[in-house]
This record gives sequence, C-alpha cells and structure tokens, in this order.
Amino acid sequence: MTREELAGRRRRGRRVFALWMVLLLLLAALAGTGAWWLGSGRWTTMPAVTGLDRERATALVAESDLTPTVTERADDDVAPDLVAQVDPAPETRVLRGTTVTLVVSTGRPAVPDVPAGSAVDTAEDAVRRAGLTPVRSTSAEEFSSEVPAGAVIRTDPPAGTRLAGGAAVTLVTSRGAEPAPPPPAPTAEPAAPTSVPFVIGMRADEAEALLRQDGFEVDIERSFPFGRRDGRVVGQDPGAGGDAEPGDTITLTVL
Repeated sequence: MTREELAGRRRRGRRVFALWMVLLLLLAALAGTGAWWLGSGRWTTMPAVTGLDRERATALVAESDLTPTVTERADDDVAPDLVAQVDPAPETRVLRGTTVTLVVSTGRPAVPDVPAGSAVDTAEDAVRRAGLTPVRSTSAEEFSSEVPAGAVIRTDPPAGTRLAGGAAVTLVTSRGAEPAPPPPAPTAEPAAPTSVPFVIGMRADEAEALLRQDGFEVDIERSFPFGRRDGRVVGQDPGAGGDAEPGDTITLTVL
C-alpha cells in the first residue's frame, strides 16, 4: 500500500468517526429531550389570572402553552370584563395545550329588554336567564289600548337597570283598553214657576190649603189681633197670577 493510499484511508476513517460522533450526539439530545418531555417538559402551570382584564388574562394563559376559552357570567362583586373565576384553579399543574376556562364578569345583572306585548311566560324566562327574579302582581296592571289584556306592557324597573343577582323584577301587564266612562247622570231640571192662584175672598183656612197644595208656604197676617180664625182673605202678596217658585211664601191678609 502506498503512502497516498494509507493517507486516504486515514482521512476516510476520521470522517466516519466524525459522522458517528454527530449521530451519537443527536441520539443523546433526542433521548434527553424525550426524557424531559416525558418527565416535566409536557407539564405547565395554570397562571393566576383572576381579577385581570380579559385581554391580559388570555395572553398569560397562551404564554403558558394553554388554550383559553372564555365564558361570561353576571357577578355582583366583580367589575365588568374582569376574570371572576378560572378552571382549573391557579397554580394547578396541567398538560401543555390543555383548554382552560376563564369566566369573565359582565357586572351586576341587567333587566332584559322585554318587548311590549310579550307573553308573561316568555318575559319570565328572559328575566330568569338574566339572573333576576320575575314577579307578577295584580296591582301592577294598567289599561292599554295597544297591548292585549294579559300581555306584558313593560318591566319595573325598566330594561337595562343593573340589580343585585336574584333581585325582583315586576312584570307590568295589560288590562286591555280602558272602558268608556259612563254617561253623565241626567240633571234635574229646575221646577217651572207656578202661577199664584187668586184666593181673595176665600176663607183663610181654605186659601191656605189651596196654596200649600200648589207647593207654597203661607204666612197669615190678621187685620186685628183677635181676628176670627175663619176670616176672609182680603189681600195676598204676591198677587194672583204672579210667578213664584214652589217653596216661596205667600202672605195672606185676613179680616
């Protein structure tokens, strides 16, 4: 074997040796990575995001190699758009890529918009789904020419009002169109004036009876203090034929 052949064989041997070393290093790296993945590498920790706003919370979850999913829920104590609850709990060890739930607050429940004319059952269902308590009351009924009887006119308090969870919402229902008012009672017509009859020359008791029969009061004035009870009428005021209302007094002068 010549010197050149020997040198070539040595160079090929060094290249083969280098290739084997690279292969061994790759296998060692793969083995290390596999061990890390099978050990602690495939696990991560649920970050503490309760109280953070929606955008920051989802970013932190994604940075922890987790997949965030957001649901919304009314909450009396947590301001709108802040995370009120998470699942799993913060600091929990979970597999990378796991989907976790962020419950974002919408604030206190709001009274839903119930269209006028809605059925009571439909309105009650909407109020319950909003986290509030529907209430019916016979005192919360109003006349309406536009909403049929028994349907909902509006809510009290009105739509959009923020209330504590479970608070009462009254459903104001229709009594139908308001009935027409009754016709006014006929007013009594004033009594027509009555013509005073002529009683001069009649006995006093007969004249008094006639005048009282026509509805007049009678005042007798005797010409003498001790005049006769059956004396004759010599004067009357008002005079015969005059108009007087029933109840007026006719004064008779008796002799």
